[in-house]
Amino acid sequence: MTLPSLTWFPKHRKGISWALVSGFLLHYRIVIQLEGRYLLARFGEVCAEYQKKVPHFIPRLSLLKEPDFYQVNVRVYRRSLLDATMFIWLYILFHFIERLQQMDVLPILFRVP
Repeated sequence: MTLPSLTWFPKHRKGISWALVSGFLLHYRIVIQLEGRYLLARFGEVCAEYQKKVPHFIPRLSLLKEPDFYQVNVRVYRRSLLDATMFIWLYILFHFIERLQQMDVLPILFRVP
C-alpha cells in the first residue's frame, strides 16, 4: 500500500486550517455542553446559578473580582519568578549564539530544519 502524496497540502492549507479550526470549535462546543450537563447533575442549583452568571465560551472580564490583598509564599513566588526569567535568559543566549555564528565567530555544528 502506498501513501498518498502530500504535494496538494501547500495549495489547500488555508482550507485545511479552517477545517481544523472549525472541527476543534465544534468539538469544544460539544464538550462544553456535556460538561455543563454533568456539572448541573452533580452540583444542582449551585451550578445552575453559576452557569447563569458565567459565559460558557468567551470570558467576561467585567465579572472578575479580585481581592485588595494577596497573601504570597515568598519562596514559591521567587522560584516561579526564576523559572519564568530562565526562558528569557535562554532566548537572549540563543540569539547571542546565533549572532556570533552569523559573524563567523562560532562554528555551526549542526542545523535544525
